[in-house]
Amino acid sequence: MLGCFYGESYGQVSKCRVNQSPINGIYRNASDFESNRLAFSFPEKKSNWIHKQVFSQRFRLKNPDTLFSFTAGQFWGFHSEGKDWRFFKNDSYECIYHNGIYVYKQQVIGESTYYQYFFSRTAYSDIYYLNRRYLQQVYADNPRFLRLLQSLKGNSWLSDEAYTGGPPRIAALYHISFTIQP
Repeated sequence: MLGCFYGESYGQVSKCRVNQSPINGIYRNASDFESNRLAFSFPEKKSNWIHKQVFSQRFRLKNPDTLFSFTAGQFWGFHSEGKDWRFFKNDSYECIYHNGIYVYKQQVIGESTYYQYFFSRTAYSDIYYLNRRYLQQVYADNPRFLRLLQSLKGNSWLSDEAYTGGPPRIAALYHISFTIQP
């Protein structure tokens, strides 16, 4: 697992990826995700893939030894093409940050394409839409984090990841909250 670190300012939080290897596979559960243990793993090659079937919540895994179809509820998630994905309530979310707070995104395709952002407290906990109300509910026991959150305007907690490819600002706020006095 790659280490993550943070500094005193928002810009010093490193991007944290669980698994950047060229190996694809399935995470059976949250513990496997945190330990980088992939089931049905295989190197990235054109003949091997994990694919979401269009208009369904079914996925297909193909490698030299295996071809099977599974639903989002059967496994915690998967690693494919250098990205980690988590299943929750029959949907898939790209895990873009995990270290104290888990941040996910989903691409929404319609007349225009955009991303929606989500979070969870741990790899084991529910996923919530990333907004101030849910952050206040989930982190009610962390008043320092909530004070920092109140200092931001609008949804600027996403600006770092959304515009520069760095970690979400919300991750920096979370980590900084542990360095300030109560």
